[in-house]
Amino acid sequence: EEHAFEDCTCLTHIDLPDSITSIPAYAFKNCEKLSDIVIPEMAACIGDYAFENCKSLQNVIIPAGVADIGFKAFASCTALNSVTMHEGVQHIHRYAFEGCSHLENMIIPSTVADIGYKAFASCTALNNAGKLVIINDILVKFLTGNAHVTIPAGVKCIGAGAFEGFT
Repeated sequence: EEHAFEDCTCLTHIDLPDSITSIPAYAFKNCEKLSDIVIPEMAACIGDYAFENCKSLQNVIIPAGVADIGFKAFASCTALNSVTMHEGVQHIHRYAFEGCSHLENMIIPSTVADIGYKAFASCTALNNAGKLVIINDILVKFLTGNAHVTIPAGVKCIGAGAFEGFT
């Protein structure tokens, strides 16, 4: 249900049953101490604002069943360091990872068809990514440092400002 655990500031970990078919909008918004979440394989989407402002969340594995990552789903998760998306993710919506200032490692699967407007805006750790950012076989940025971003050739659309803040 939407807002199910919103503002539960003492929640540090939750085990969701495999029967969960989606992470609803605002479900864990502002759970500032939530550091660990396992998204069930059967989840088809991660709703808008689902994990926004979960400042202790460090690593996320998005299973193959998830097709959509909603608007601001992980925005302002400032401790988030690594996101692993499995094949099956199709849409990364606007501002999905905005403000994830420690996000260094992001592998985007070949099933992703679009990346929304400012999806990775203010992900300042990606400024030092040390890899080429390639979108539809075109070099977009050369980044220096030691983190990693991979965007597959199958991506059809990347919204304006999706990686805003890269220097």
